[in-house]
Amino acid sequence: MEEIIIGIILIIAIIILSYIFSFNLKKIKKISEKECKDKLILDELQKLPSNVQTCKEILEELNNSKVEVVENSEYKSSLYTIYNNRITIGEVKNKIFEVQTIAHECIHSIQDKKIAIFNFVISNIYILYFYFILIGTIINKIFKLNNFIFEHTLFNIIIILLLGILQYVVRSLLETEAILESKHLAEKYFEKKGIKEEIISKIIEEYSATNSMGIKIINYMLISKNLIKAVIYILLTVLLKII
Repeated sequence: MEEIIIGIILIIAIIILSYIFSFNLKKIKKISEKECKDKLILDELQKLPSNVQTCKEILEELNNSKVEVVENSEYKSSLYTIYNNRITIGEVKNKIFEVQTIAHECIHSIQDKKIAIFNFVISNIYILYFYFILIGTIINKIFKLNNFIFEHTLFNIIIILLLGILQYVVRSLLETEAILESKHLAEKYFEKKGIKEEIISKIIEEYSATNSMGIKIINYMLISKNLIKAVIYILLTVLLKII
C-alpha cells in the first residue's frame, strides 16, 4: 500500500515538473535547432578554425592539452568522458552555440577529478542497481525464490530515490558550473580570435538567454529521469502482485 501512495506522489511530481518546465524545454530546443541566418555573425565565425582545433586551443588556455579531441557527426551533442579523458565533438545545428558547447566540455575536463569520478561511479552504481532490482524482482516472482531483497519493495524504493538524489546533486553541481563558466570562456576565445566586439555582444546575449533556461532544464531532466526510475520499479512490483 505504501509503495502505491509513493508512486502516486512521484507521478504527480513528474506531471507538475513537466508542466512547469515544458515551455522552457520547447523554447530552448527550438533555439538550439534553429540555423543562424545572420550573415554578419556567420561571416565573423568563419574566422575561427575547425571545431577540433578550437577545442584544442581552448584546452591549451586551460593548461589541459592532454585531453584527446575527436569529432563525430553522429553525436547530437558534445561529450567529455573522464574514463578515457576524451572530448567528442558532436553536431551543433545552430552555429552560434558551437564554441560555447565546446567550452562547456572543456570545463568538464578541468573540474575536480574526485567529484567527476564520484559522479561517474555513483551514476553507474545507480543504473546497475536499478536494472539489478528490476530483473531480480521478475526472477524472484517467476521462480518463487522468496528472496528478502527483492520482496522488500519499500526498502528498494528508498534506495533508488536516495541514489537518485545523490546522483542528481553531484551531476547538477558539475553541469551548472560548466554552463556558467563556458560562456565566459567562449567570450575570451572570441576576443582572442579577433571577432568584432559588436558580434561578440550579440552572441553572448544569446548565450545568457539560453543558459538561464538551460540550467533549469538540466535540473528538470535529471530530477524527472530519477523519479521515473522509481515509478517504473513501483509499477513493476504492483503488476507482479496482480499477476
